[in-house]
Amino acid sequence: MEQDIRLTNTWFKQHPRRLYTWTGPGGQVKNQIDYIGIQQNWSTYVSNCRTYPGADCDSDHQLLVATCRIRLKNKKRMEIPLRLNLEELKGSQEQKFAIEVKNKFEALENVEEERSPE
Repeated sequence: MEQDIRLTNTWFKQHPRRLYTWTGPGGQVKNQIDYIGIQQNWSTYVSNCRTYPGADCDSDHQLLVATCRIRLKNKKRMEIPLRLNLEELKGSQEQKFAIEVKNKFEALENVEEERSPE
């Protein structure tokens, strides 16, 4: 209770042979002593929990399985930047673009000169 953990195999109604997890010597004693614990905020993801008595586990314990359904968020894809149409840049557009780029670099040089200690 301190850790806010629920035992999943106690929630679901099952046939009695799907509930016990341990069989004593001779097969007379059957108990539910193995549990699957999960945090309460994840408990809505468990849809079923039961044992499989016929599974060959080479043990006096039964195989205990919980079925979970997990919903994951879709990861947003990065948008691919649009490529420039180089045909549109030829001619007068090409000259305008070259002048704009040149002006931006000159402005950066002026800013660097203003920040210099000299």
